[in-house]
Amino acid sequence: MAFWNGLHLKSFVENNFGIVFIIFFALGFIIPGLDGLHPATINVFLALVIFFSCPKIIWSNFGRGHLNAPAVFYILRFLVFPVCLFWGLNMVLPTEYAIAALLLALSPAGVSALPLSVLLGGNSVLALILVVSSFALCPFILPVILSFLGFSGVHIDPVNMGLLLLLIIFLPTFIYFSIFKKYIPKADQWMDENGSFWSAIFIGAMVMLIVAQRKEHFFIDFSILWISVLLLSFVYGAFYVFGWLFAWKMEEDKKISYAVASGANSNSVGLAIGFLYFAPEVGVIMAVGEIPWILLIYLFETFIRKRKKLKNQS
Repeated sequence: MAFWNGLHLKSFVENNFGIVFIIFFALGFIIPGLDGLHPATINVFLALVIFFSCPKIIWSNFGRGHLNAPAVFYILRFLVFPVCLFWGLNMVLPTEYAIAALLLALSPAGVSALPLSVLLGGNSVLALILVVSSFALCPFILPVILSFLGFSGVHIDPVNMGLLLLLIIFLPTFIYFSIFKKYIPKADQWMDENGSFWSAIFIGAMVMLIVAQRKEHFFIDFSILWISVLLLSFVYGAFYVFGWLFAWKMEEDKKISYAVASGANSNSVGLAIGFLYFAPEVGVIMAVGEIPWILLIYLFETFIRKRKKLKNQS
């Protein structure tokens, strides 16, 4: 209670969620038994993240006729950029590192992109559109791009991806808007006041579980570990820069949403492909990607906070 009263835990989490994620990351190594939980537990947390983000979804923020930019963004970010990234890295690094970067670049925008966009003041509806569209198209686009680059035979079940979309995005959104917002106003008000806090906590819990399930991959040869972390930090940084530059002339909230949708991706999709269809080294390189994933979220949060502070001072 003293911690809550003295440091305002809710405010601290909402304004320093990058640090909170780092704490949960460390807990994934410390708390015993987490690796024994069913992998579907992560999907439960993802659904809760979406559910508690729903009060911040303001449909009027994204009117009709504004789908051209997201379509162009998808083509450039998830089709053109991954190919160029692979060609560039493959000229200077061993192929397994270039493939790992390619699979990350092809992975769809993560479900966490919506609450992260909300926490940073982004456009919630735009973030939702980018997440849903990239997830829905991933089973069809990813194998085509890999085949174009000479990696044939990769298959993603669109039915499973569709069910995942239904359970972790559409169902929580439907429950909130059709039940809570319409018929339970007190609960809706409570969620509006506390949703961002709980979204950040559930993302942290998800990170903790992912780390617990992958932690054996962090204890690999140190040379592979530091090269992988450096490479993927560069790759994730490039994702954020790409999203920001794409929205350079747009409003600030859209810049944030494009950058987050580009950078905070669902690396579990690429990781599964890496382990199933490529050399074991590719999957191992991608498994340690949780470190740069969190690091870049923290750096981007710091960038946005300082940018807002400078604007308020001017």
